[in-house]
Amino acid sequence: MTNWKPYFFLFFIGAIGYSLLELAWRGRTHWTMALTGGFCVLVLYGIAQALPREPLLVKSIYGAFTITAIEFWVGCLVNLHLHMGVWDYTAMPYNLLGQICPFYTILWFFLCLFCFGIYHFYLKWQHHTLKNEKKQTKADFMIK
Repeated sequence: MTNWKPYFFLFFIGAIGYSLLELAWRGRTHWTMALTGGFCVLVLYGIAQALPREPLLVKSIYGAFTITAIEFWVGCLVNLHLHMGVWDYTAMPYNLLGQICPFYTILWFFLCLFCFGIYHFYLKWQHHTLKNEKKQTKADFMIK
């Protein structure tokens, strides 16, 4: 059976983290953005798992375009179909239906660099910790 706790944790981090980021950037947020942020973090985790050997820049490009696609889908749903008015990029250059634009794709790229960088650092730390635990276990065995 799959352990869902890490996925719930990642979703929660994404939901809270993105909401706080949006509050800092725009001064407001919406509950749909918390759900979207949580989902995006899960997708970024999936990208990191699927492309473990790809450079950070490549993963960040995949992440930025994936987040942009999710943003477009959510925007079409909540803004165009449900008329919730969560955001409107019609004033931004090269926007698509007012839901996505290159400026935010670039921002997503830098956010992905940060997120994948933290994940990479975590993996290195975890590997180092496990390596030290194995050394300690081996030393304990030899003492007995």
